[in-house]
Amino acid sequence: MRQCTLHPESATHRGQYRESVSPIAVVYNPAKPRADRVRQLITAAAIARGLDEPLWFPTAAADAGAGAVREAVAARPSAILVAGGDGTVRIAAGELRHSGIPVGIVPSGTGNLLARALGVPVSS
Repeated sequence: MRQCTLHPESATHRGQYRESVSPIAVVYNPAKPRADRVRQLITAAAIARGLDEPLWFPTAAADAGAGAVREAVAARPSAILVAGGDGTVRIAAGELRHSGIPVGIVPSGTGNLLARALGVPVSS
């Protein structure tokens, strides 16, 4: 799994960059307490860097993420961000393991053990 970050320097070539890059997709768990705030922050970060608004794919109680990831992959995004806890990230990583699509983690679970192990910043 590759880690993906929205870099500010990406905005220096907005005209060219924007033309050739698909929007990012976000697989997220809408049941998490800060899901709306996470959505606002990711959208603002993408737009500030000259990217299109992200595509959003919520998980569901009956499907913890596999279906949302498959829908996201079908949209052919430039990268997929997974906003959720360890369970959502684990399921997404399994679905994406041979996709070649860059993956980013936005920790928004209770433990975020994987994010901590990888050194991804976790804020409360």
